[in-house]
Amino acid sequence: MSRILNRIFRQRRRRQFEAPIALKRIATHHEYATYMDRMISEYNMRRQVERSLILNQNSFTVPGWCFICRKQVSFHVDFSYSYYVDEELTPNWREHLRCPGCGLNNRMRAAIHIF
Repeated sequence: MSRILNRIFRQRRRRQFEAPIALKRIATHHEYATYMDRMISEYNMRRQVERSLILNQNSFTVPGWCFICRKQVSFHVDFSYSYYVDEELTPNWREHLRCPGCGLNNRMRAAIHIF
């Protein structure tokens, strides 16, 4: 799994992490279901990557790029507000991946990035 992470990280590094964010408007549940049917392979790959990061510890770090700090950092993750997915305790990825530089979580950095 670390090979997948390294490949993704190298691809993004080449683009300087400044690629535009693709946004899609989904107005109805039917549109959402249709979209998710097409995205199932990406979702499954993302879930595999998430599982590979969870090492059954109280907390861990994940390497990545902070859009706010404009540098590579090790994001802090713990199991506060975690939930079960496929019978496996999973971190709340939106509320975590806290940057050691700016202190913002994943959700806040994404909002700033979009705006």
